[in-house]
Amino acid sequence: MRNIAAIVLFAAMPLVSNAHFVWVYADTTKTARIEITDKPGEAPVPLKIVSGNKGTDFAPVGLQDIKPATDGKRLQALMTAPSGALTLVYGLHGDDLVTWYAKATTNLASAAKPLGRPYEITVRHDKNGLAATVWHDGKPFKGATVELYGNGLAKDLTLLSDSHGEVKFGAVKGGYLCIGAEIKVPQAGTHKGKQYKGKLEMASLTVRM
Repeated sequence: MRNIAAIVLFAAMPLVSNAHFVWVYADTTKTARIEITDKPGEAPVPLKIVSGNKGTDFAPVGLQDIKPATDGKRLQALMTAPSGALTLVYGLHGDDLVTWYAKATTNLASAAKPLGRPYEITVRHDKNGLAATVWHDGKPFKGATVELYGNGLAKDLTLLSDSHGEVKFGAVKGGYLCIGAEIKVPQAGTHKGKQYKGKLEMASLTVRM
């Protein structure tokens, strides 16, 4: 998703018993900073430092499926089970105000139901596999850039939503499915005293298949 990749994954996190959210930041020194919060919408607090990363793959806190960006431009966000949703205003990125709407669930039935959020993704069974729908303000959204990835897909995909807001793809063989979408809204304004020229809205859905 441009220079910002919002990734939401399930993981076994023994540190906290309740639902919690984890952010992994990677900078140009290839040092990752991990932050955690137990309640959706709360600002994360520092948890642990992982340094000396050699290359693009590492597994902080037992997260085996993550490939963090190390170019200093990307931020990856992770959310753990049980099912939940959160909204996070990242702030300014370039000339854009970035807002991220994340959902995660452990079953496809829940993933098929919209929650009435400003920007969200649902996924359902289709006759040839699965179909994901991008929603904006309660309506299917045409022309969104949609990324699909996960260990149950044969390969990563980047598609555009059609006139029904849908992208269609084949079956997913277990594991997890991550779907991300973004749209650019031409609306200027200010955030914390700084001007932005547009809004970059990002949505993500992770399903444990």
